[in-house]
Amino acid sequence: MKFTEIEHWSHPQHTLKLVPAKEPYRCNGCKEVGFRPCYECEYKECNFHLHEECAVLQPESSDYHPFLKNCDFKLVENVQGERYCDACGKDVLGLVYQCSHKKAHDLHPCCMKLQHTLNGGEVRLYLKEKLSSKSKCRKCGRKEILKDFKGWSYESNCGQHCYHVACVKDLVLDNWKKDYIYGLNDVGQTSDTALQIMVPNKEDAVEQSGGISKNGKKVNIYWRKAKIVLKLIISAIFGDPIGIIAAICFESLIGSESSDTDMKFTEIEHSSHPQHTLTLVEAQEPYSCDGCKQRGFRLGEISCYECKQCNFHLHEECAMPESSAFHPFFKTCEFKFVENVQGERRCDACGKDVLGFVYQCQHKKAYDLHPCCMKLERTLNGDGVKLYLREKVSSGLKCLKCKSKNVAKDLKGWSYESNCGQYCYHVACVKDLILENWKKGQTSDMGLQIMVPNMEDAVEQSGRSKNGKKVNKYLTKAILVLKLIISAIFGDPIGIAVISNSIISNSIVKI
Repeated sequence: MKFTEIEHWSHPQHTLKLVPAKEPYRCNGCKEVGFRPCYECEYKECNFHLHEECAVLQPESSDYHPFLKNCDFKLVENVQGERYCDACGKDVLGLVYQCSHKKAHDLHPCCMKLQHTLNGGEVRLYLKEKLSSKSKCRKCGRKEILKDFKGWSYESNCGQHCYHVACVKDLVLDNWKKDYIYGLNDVGQTSDTALQIMVPNKEDAVEQSGGISKNGKKVNIYWRKAKIVLKLIISAIFGDPIGIIAAICFESLIGSESSDTDMKFTEIEHSSHPQHTLTLVEAQEPYSCDGCKQRGFRLGEISCYECKQCNFHLHEECAMPESSAFHPFFKTCEFKFVENVQGERRCDACGKDVLGFVYQCQHKKAYDLHPCCMKLERTLNGDGVKLYLREKVSSGLKCLKCKSKNVAKDLKGWSYESNCGQYCYHVACVKDLILENWKKGQTSDMGLQIMVPNMEDAVEQSGRSKNGKKVNKYLTKAILVLKLIISAIFGDPIGIAVISNSIISNSIVKI
């Protein structure tokens, strides 16, 4: 959920409003240039802007990144000494996530949130902490940005396209300075200039595409893909920079086969239901997805493809799958999309049986992930509560529903844990509870009351007597935690994710 207006601790005197960026701006949080929508002070004379990523942060916020598993990143407002971001290599000048575990690491808030997988139809890119053994950046021609600094990069699944995040960032910012500061070019020329510099030259294209003649069809395909790759990376780093992405989208640059990462098709033809067209609709009631065979609850959201002539439905994730995918919990695995699995299998995230569409990896030990579980958000935020998706329950914690660390004897199961360490729920346990209550026709009140810790647990966790305010605060947060997890798993099911006053009042101790 996005708030159109906020009060922010870094600019307490005025309200900030979420607005589309009409021109590039300097974020007053991280001090980086911004091109995407931002929170802006309603008084223009303040000239105060915040990236969305910086606006949601609170002092002493913490976060986690799978590239640096042993690090607990804390938000720092003013760093000591000269520091640079481990992802993009740019100087740290303002808000930054910092970890002091052995070697200090720094990440800009926007770099912390870089997508791990970018999908552009025929092209798929993976975010890498360092370049693969045989890869080099197509811009700088090196594996490392500097002698003592590797830098993050995006690499294609075919292995032919690779760019450092730093190199793409440099190129776009250099051209932005020429256009907007020095006025050397028209705005619309920015992308042409940038792409001509970034896209491989004729000799490189011939070499990369297999050594065929310069006029060969294979070289043209390689060039077209290179431009799609750059479009995806620029979009991931900057959002949709004015005059950069727009021009790249022109057919004259990359042809009609380009696709936008945020584009939704309202009608599709699907191989699992070839007889009719499927239409993207807003689900009015729970449905069974005919792809993964899991229940769909995203009511009130346009997130289901439906056949209007048959009782046929597909989750959006199942209707538009990636042929292969990557998950940070399984760094060495490339998951392949499979429509029919052999034998009995279960999802490694939620523990439910695999009955239909699934992402499967056969690296040493086979892993399976439902399409919806593959897309679970790694970090959930809400009203001062932050939850992290974990591959296994951390030491010293147990799921508040099943009271166990593992979902089953031979399955750990994923979980969401709070940054304070008091709240932990298996994805499987939350999924079970909601599905069981839905089958019984019970209300969200009943479901949440079963999941919220009982009085004894609340007293033990909060460390106060039954009549203490601390118990009330603990129970209120527990309900919020469940709301966030349920919304992450099921969307925002009507009557489940909405926390009513009656639920809170029934769960909280009267003082």
